[in-house]
Amino acid sequence: MSTPLQKRTPNIDFEDISPCWIPNDYFASVVLNVIHIIIPSGELWFCKMINLAKPHITDRNLLLDAKGLIAQEGAHAKCHRDVLTVFEQQGCDISFSKNRLDVAFDQHLGEKIYGRWTVPENRERWWLMVRLGIMANMEHVTCVLGNWILQNQALERDNADIRMLNLLKWHGAEEVEHRNVAHDVYRHLGGGNLLRIAMFIPVLFYIVLAWRRGTKALSTEQKGQSSKKGIRGYIESSRRGHLPSISYLIFNFLKYIKWNFHPENEGDIVRAATEIERLDSLFDENDTAVDKP
Repeated sequence: MSTPLQKRTPNIDFEDISPCWIPNDYFASVVLNVIHIIIPSGELWFCKMINLAKPHITDRNLLLDAKGLIAQEGAHAKCHRDVLTVFEQQGCDISFSKNRLDVAFDQHLGEKIYGRWTVPENRERWWLMVRLGIMANMEHVTCVLGNWILQNQALERDNADIRMLNLLKWHGAEEVEHRNVAHDVYRHLGGGNLLRIAMFIPVLFYIVLAWRRGTKALSTEQKGQSSKKGIRGYIESSRRGHLPSISYLIFNFLKYIKWNFHPENEGDIVRAATEIERLDSLFDENDTAVDKP
């Protein structure tokens, strides 16, 4: 990357934020809130994988990008965990979903293959490369979602909580900003297109499954809120612009199976840079306001 990746820490007060932060669309609020369940475990696992890969990276610029990626992903994990803590204090019990994700990342994708089979010493680099390929798959998904939230205007139009919107736009902008780092590290360690493509459908299936389970865990009845769920609820919310349309997701996800795919060509990097600049100024103003006596 021409510009080094920087760690940014949003100054956002989530103390009284409601799980239903999109007015009159409880379902979309719940679906987007699943991000706060998945991100902490997933992003910290990303950091672990890149840390394991660092000794194998011989390209200086790529190593700098890898270090920047670790800093950004760690900040993402913390901010989403902060939101989740507020929701838990309000009575949301998502311990089962969190534990299941921890098992998936820490055990199934840990030092042992699926938590069972010890990797021979001469195959440790291969197992790391496979996990980096899985990470690169996931980073494409987060780039697609990040680009959607950057382009979205409907949530602000419909008076979604600006704090949550700023959090998602900050995260989305950084996902677009570092969209190619995991892919480049994977290729640097010898990962090829065949394995990358072969892993995509299983990885996407698991992400959808985890999202569905997370939605179910968060879908508690609230007074005055619609409990509509499933594909019909999703389509209704996407038509209002509160969720990405299924056609948008399919079109952009399937780009990944092209043989010559490279994430550098994905996402609106200009829009991401503009949003980062806007949010940096906003967060600086928040810091100044907090510091005033």
